[in-house]
Amino acid sequence: MAILESLGTWSQNTSKVLDQNNYIYLLSHASTSELASSISFSPGGSVAVAGYDTTTYTMIPTSANGTVTLGSLPNITSINLFRVRKRSALESLGTWTKSTSKVMDQANYLYLFTHLSTGELVSGITLTPGGSVAVAGYDTTTYTMIPTSANGTVTLGSLPNITSINLFRLSLNAPPTVSLSSPSNDQVLTEGATYTIAGTASDPDSGNAVTIRYAINGGTARNITSAISDGVSPIPFSKVLTFQNGRLYDGATDVSGPLAENTTYTVNVYAVDDQGGTSTSYTRSFKVILNRPPVITLNAYNANRTGLSELETLVFTGTVTDPENDNVNLTVAFNGGESIPLKAGVPSGTTFEYVIPVSALANGTNTAVFTATDTKGAAKTKTLTFAKSGTQTPVKTAVVRYAITPPLGTTAEIVAWINREAGDLTVVAAHSIVASGVNESYTNMTKNASVPIGDGTVYEDEFVGTAAQAGARVTLRLTLNRTDVNATKAVKKIMGGIG
Repeated sequence: MAILESLGTWSQNTSKVLDQNNYIYLLSHASTSELASSISFSPGGSVAVAGYDTTTYTMIPTSANGTVTLGSLPNITSINLFRVRKRSALESLGTWTKSTSKVMDQANYLYLFTHLSTGELVSGITLTPGGSVAVAGYDTTTYTMIPTSANGTVTLGSLPNITSINLFRLSLNAPPTVSLSSPSNDQVLTEGATYTIAGTASDPDSGNAVTIRYAINGGTARNITSAISDGVSPIPFSKVLTFQNGRLYDGATDVSGPLAENTTYTVNVYAVDDQGGTSTSYTRSFKVILNRPPVITLNAYNANRTGLSELETLVFTGTVTDPENDNVNLTVAFNGGESIPLKAGVPSGTTFEYVIPVSALANGTNTAVFTATDTKGAAKTKTLTFAKSGTQTPVKTAVVRYAITPPLGTTAEIVAWINREAGDLTVVAAHSIVASGVNESYTNMTKNASVPIGDGTVYEDEFVGTAAQAGARVTLRLTLNRTDVNATKAVKKIMGGIG
């Protein structure tokens, strides 16, 4: 509601500019030292007032408009001047008979009264609640304000010498209204979802500053927008919030605090104006589904392996799943190194394999950190820790494999020439010729010849192998044998061809 605005004191024989089109003006005594039986305004005429009362507000005639001069005051030198913004014409509520009650809405109206007749002097009336009001008699045109404390059901007490008064009211402010188009009720928000609060607000009082606000779950009221009403046109408003990481955000600002699943939350939307008016508050409910990170499951692995060669590998397998069935990216970082992609944008439930050469392991502790991230940004890591220990022991037998790509796509025959140093070193060759995607399956190759080259310090062994059916995946396996672990003979050159 509008408040009584003090304009200070108004001294006799001075002028002020009054705007009776938009305000109602009221006065009270500046002191109780003397009785002021009549006050004159030019223009405006005169008004009768009661003395010895600084709390009784008397209305200045609406004809006192523009530049108005306050005339000489009987016995006093100044009055207190007030104004209230006017929203409508003065509305007559008829007569009010003593010892009866009326319902008053002081939040939205200013109440005034005049004498019903000039037959007697009315020195004071009582209101319950509201207290007493001093008034001047012999004047049916002077409006006196009823105290704002006379609110709700108010009883008019006995009147000295008269039986009733004329009652009026003036609308102070019409509250704004809201039409809410979004959000709908009972929305369910998932990670990354937007939550839009939108609609229009209206205020019939032109010139009112209108602010639309929202509050989540009874928390802090936050402004959506503000505008000056023209009294006719709706004021549009819109606020887009985003649900991320279990909270609602307005840009980077957390406006909800943490939200939990299986809980109903509310948003209240309403409008206020700068005159104290408040619209009906509209409530919408919503729930949230939190985005949970993916889960990395590693299959069982024998961690206590012995007798491994530096040429061998460790193979780790597992599955990556997402509780919301989102696609997942999977990376791995070995011993603090750069993350390497293992899977990109794969469905929940995808299996994976990670291969580490034994030669890549450091002596002591090694770590492989797997990181799974879903499409909404939720991530989870799983760390695999294992140790490499022991000493390198010379062996009498070593195996090496070579993958061969057939130029024509497939082959059924392979020939290999192995140049080895003469001495304590023999070579056995085997081949695997299978279709793509099929596991290796080895067959020993036939050794057709073994002849010295040059001065006889190097021998060349020729091996030939054939398969019953051509295949695209071709592998040559050489098994190197020596009888003395201290022997130093080695293979010098490997050549070959495919049919």
